[in-house]
Amino acid sequence: LGQEQPLKTRMQACVHMSLAEKKAIRLCHELVPDGKIGPSSAFQLCYPLTADSRDVQAAAEAEEYLSYLVLDLSVRGEIPVGFAAYLKKNDSYPELSEEEWDLLKSDRPDFLGVNYYASLAVKKPGEPDPKADLFFFNQENYVLVNNPFLPTTLWLRGSYDPLGLKLTLRRLNDRYRLPMIITENGYPQTEEPDEEGKIHDYERINYVANHLHALKEAVEEGLPVFGYNMWSFMDLLSGSQGYKKRYGLVYVDHQEGNTGSLDRLCKDSYYWYRNVIETNGREL
Repeated sequence: LGQEQPLKTRMQACVHMSLAEKKAIRLCHELVPDGKIGPSSAFQLCYPLTADSRDVQAAAEAEEYLSYLVLDLSVRGEIPVGFAAYLKKNDSYPELSEEEWDLLKSDRPDFLGVNYYASLAVKKPGEPDPKADLFFFNQENYVLVNNPFLPTTLWLRGSYDPLGLKLTLRRLNDRYRLPMIITENGYPQTEEPDEEGKIHDYERINYVANHLHALKEAVEEGLPVFGYNMWSFMDLLSGSQGYKKRYGLVYVDHQEGNTGSLDRLCKDSYYWYRNVIETNGREL
């Protein structure tokens, strides 16, 4: 549901989604006794803009809503305590039967899928920053802003933050103690073949290499990460930016207005990433 819907309506939809997930987890374990199943969720790592305690509180509350809400429902069967208090204060706490709350507490997932692209910066309530990534998720108790200490790109307006991936995995491990797999991580940009019919996407190569180095550090620290999936193998339709925003290792000739030959073209990142896999990361 979009942000234009009342908060209580959105929360009601959220917990019903989690109820359906619990039923799916239970059914999977019944049908495939040795099978493993877990949710995949986007994690928005939130830094306070300053050491002002009000910014710190705002960042914590933003992270509860943007990142821990659905995961706490999935793993713990409850709403994060700070956000739960906010919902009750605003008469938006979801209504479920005792049986439904019990269902949320049951059937813990076996692992977590983590989608990570960039981190966010957060400040206490005030003037919104329309240039900040995900600014449309602002609430009355926090405001998302651009991080002045980290670089941004056209499509990653939050921040380009490889270290944030390791910090994300630390936080998730501390909170849930479950194995993790990176289900999405990649670099979006607007691109077209050059005069020689090639795409030299060095920025994507650099982004993925830096995040793989951060992931290697996380594994060396002992964090239970068992896999990495880059987003994405080929260009695909973006839900909000169409084909202007491309993630693929393989270019697809499809343009706005439903034009193009649909021909595929391997970008430089395709050959680089193939080599990373073939050498088991020694060529990073």
